[in-house]
Amino acid sequence: MRRLSRRLAAANTPSLSVRMENLRWHSSTSKIDTTTIPSLKDFMQQQSSTSNPVNAAEHIPNPIPPYLKRGKDNIPTIRYPRKVFIETYGCQMNFGDSEIVLSVLNNSREFNKEEGDYLRTMDIDEAEVILLMTCAVRDNAEGKIFSRLDQLAPMKKQGKLRTVGVLGCMAERLKEKLFDLRGHVVDVICGPDAYRDLPRLLDGASLSGQRGVNVMLSMDETYADIAPVRLDESKHSAFVSIMRGCNNMCAFCIVPFTRGRERSRPIQSIVDEVKRLRDQGVKEITLLGQNVNSYHDESGNRPATTEVETSLGHDHSHHHDHDHGCGVNVSHHKRNPDSSTPKVVSAADLANRPRRRSNLTAEEAEEAPMSKNFKTVYKVPKITANSKRFVQLLEALADVDPNVRIRFTSPHPKDFPDGLLQLMRDRENICKQIHLPAQSGSTTMLERMRRGYSREAYLDLVGHIREIVPNVALSSDFIVGFCDETEEEHKQTLDLVEKVGYQMAYMFAYSMRPGTMAHRRYEDNVPAEVKQRRLQELIDLFYKQQLEQTVKELINTGREEIVLVEGRSKKSEAFLQGKIDNGRTVVFPRNVLPYQDAYGNRDPSQARAPEIGDWVAVKLIDKRGTTPIGEPQRILSGLRL
Repeated sequence: MRRLSRRLAAANTPSLSVRMENLRWHSSTSKIDTTTIPSLKDFMQQQSSTSNPVNAAEHIPNPIPPYLKRGKDNIPTIRYPRKVFIETYGCQMNFGDSEIVLSVLNNSREFNKEEGDYLRTMDIDEAEVILLMTCAVRDNAEGKIFSRLDQLAPMKKQGKLRTVGVLGCMAERLKEKLFDLRGHVVDVICGPDAYRDLPRLLDGASLSGQRGVNVMLSMDETYADIAPVRLDESKHSAFVSIMRGCNNMCAFCIVPFTRGRERSRPIQSIVDEVKRLRDQGVKEITLLGQNVNSYHDESGNRPATTEVETSLGHDHSHHHDHDHGCGVNVSHHKRNPDSSTPKVVSAADLANRPRRRSNLTAEEAEEAPMSKNFKTVYKVPKITANSKRFVQLLEALADVDPNVRIRFTSPHPKDFPDGLLQLMRDRENICKQIHLPAQSGSTTMLERMRRGYSREAYLDLVGHIREIVPNVALSSDFIVGFCDETEEEHKQTLDLVEKVGYQMAYMFAYSMRPGTMAHRRYEDNVPAEVKQRRLQELIDLFYKQQLEQTVKELINTGREEIVLVEGRSKKSEAFLQGKIDNGRTVVFPRNVLPYQDAYGNRDPSQARAPEIGDWVAVKLIDKRGTTPIGEPQRILSGLRL
């Protein structure tokens, strides 16, 4: 310890990221007081002042910390509040994260107690700080960020911009490498679990000129206590993150290494957030999570996971034992001492296992927690009296207000027990829309992808879902050109698409991501031109299906649909657009309509044209490409025709 103390005392680097003021060391025989060790403040104070400091025109609240760089008249060279511009790329989770970041910055008041240290601006030209919320799931996604950094470099050199921060998954994947790329334009790197530290990182970069990085992943960070700042408060729909991370370890996916392991918010914090949004006029909530339906709240009871470790036929112990560059060390999971190999856990195994009684519904308590014939590579959490699963969360949120719609994305096919499907069927305000990522229609390809199910199991699940929820709309994800994909495997994917009849899909050519299992074990050996040809074949098939489904909807016995008005049509100011229950966008003319109250009564004196945020009953009568055209019937007081 004395050697460590001398080393710290002699250190002259300002890049330490841990405060040392309160460092103590205790043992049973001695106690060393290290308060004399130089702190981060001391290191920052040693840095020389800038040659041409910018004087603050406004008074900065005193006392001024002694370690800040100063300009003339002993005033810090940075004025607060600082204006922040944030750009978001990628999935809905990133938009939710941007709202968390804005809340963290809004609550930072170390230097300006009244206004706060950071204020959001919608004008990039007046921004002093630009933050990029990034995606790393495909190479193309990272390419967009690199192009954006190239655009920001001249602004940085001209002094128009002081600080550039890269946040999210790309920050987690590349870490400090980002500092040396694109003309050294990046000042701050912050991973998905380190947003609370962002004000400190930004202050350090601005006040001392030191780059800051925090990419430490967490086993329990959910930001449950942070009320997100909505990116667009004029909208009547909102995102609510309910869980973070992923345990599935699909061979192609970087998410477990950029987002960490799964952990869920306490159910009450989610209910409270939905109530706040309802009170703000929000009428549609989308629940977010990397595996949203594997939600498992253990805040009321922190049990150990089950004693069984599962496998898909690959040695995956290293996923738990090593860091993999994620900045977090995951503790070892104990294997069954009586077995030398991991046991495969199926839905049937779990269904037959004795269980403790819980506060789950009777139907839910008796069923397997996973879809039939699906497997998982991670330990399945115990179901206890105080555990809360996704079906219970969804039921609690549906009870908040019957006139607030609930959607969720993105689920995994393995987590659709019958109780969840029955709840979706029975509650009018839970949308009959399920995103069911298949990725491929070939069993051999699914095995290489490490998805945990076969083509047959997936098709059985589709049939089971439609049996319980007859009017459900299905969407999916597909990857073409994964390692060693053959023409026959590709044809099986096309055949699956034809058999299922999806309403919508996200389709991509495979992009090898460093750090994934595929990167370690497979070769990205499908030529680019073959990937593009297969992708186009898949897209063409989907477009054909979309046209057929649109026509089918239009002739569906003239059924009325409830539309939440989202805004004016992109092609005509005389038309409005919005989503119906199954997620499809409908366009209809902005006519004067009668108003119908909750009891079905219509008051002619309240007739008016619909506005953004209204519920409108619409009958589908025509189509424009794949977009249905509706005939508006009346304005509704809620989700009741």
